[in-house]
Amino acid sequence: MLFRPLPVLLCALLLHGCSDDGGFTNHDATAPPPKDQGPPPDGPAADWLIQADGTVGPPVALSLATFNVKDFFDAQDDPTHFDLVLTASEVKSKIVELGQALRQLKADVIALQEVENKPLLLRLVNEELSTLGYTNVVLIEGNDARGIDVALLSRYPVTKARSHVGDRFKGVDGDTTTYGFSRDCLEATLALGPGRELILLVNHLAATDSENYQESINRRKAQASRVREILDGILAAHPQANLAVVGDLNDTPDSRTLELVRDGSPSLFDVLTLVPSSERYTHAKKSQLDYILLGPGLKADLTESSVKADHSQVFSDTSDHVPVFARFTVK
Repeated sequence: MLFRPLPVLLCALLLHGCSDDGGFTNHDATAPPPKDQGPPPDGPAADWLIQADGTVGPPVALSLATFNVKDFFDAQDDPTHFDLVLTASEVKSKIVELGQALRQLKADVIALQEVENKPLLLRLVNEELSTLGYTNVVLIEGNDARGIDVALLSRYPVTKARSHVGDRFKGVDGDTTTYGFSRDCLEATLALGPGRELILLVNHLAATDSENYQESINRRKAQASRVREILDGILAAHPQANLAVVGDLNDTPDSRTLELVRDGSPSLFDVLTLVPSSERYTHAKKSQLDYILLGPGLKADLTESSVKADHSQVFSDTSDHVPVFARFTVK
């Protein structure tokens, strides 16, 4: 669907390469845009986002994935976190395994969870993914006690990355406790082509803690409700925005967590409902915990036959999760 808030796009161009927290993008090299999508993102701004006659460009082919890569840590001890410290050889093995997995995935945009820091993510890109054009690399440090963060790799320019790491919000269902995000809700805006944007909310919600069971459930529900508030704000301003909530939501489709994110007005569409129920699991325990949830604008552009939870061995070799994948023709 068309998303053409031209004043917003022009403002985004003025802020290109900056974020609410002071910077996010790897600009060591600029990726060429997809074929027939115009000049690269550091070319003339008006040519990239808005054609001279004010019209939008042709439909844009886009593939999107989310993948919890499990414990992608480096070999340095971070004294500010309870991080897992790997050996140099373990780090190298993880990078090689992830490289093989992401090369097979071949998504234009990949949301990642459980990445320790940006230098480590850039090492993965430079050593194993250098031919795939992921020169837009986003990772903003979050709240996790172990230091694991959400991140984004994109072949398309990221014009804005907003962190919600400092958000504070009340619980739901009678819970008046104040919470924050366990990691972050990363709000990223991508320029797909002339007059077209994609907005992603990348999440890794609170896991269930057996020692603090009810508190962890309440925390996750509060986070889910806050994610819904953020996307409702976006859709209120731009009802046809190309928007998706992606990531590890740490709960099943029939849970209160998913209800709070998915079942507002408008409702979000879980792409994995298009595949047989036996193929929807994304975790080693055969549960669906990972999601691509689409707003109405992006749902209209989904290639339904492309959707999958990819259970190939290359993914289970490096994580206890598998990626969720979908293709779109953004019109």
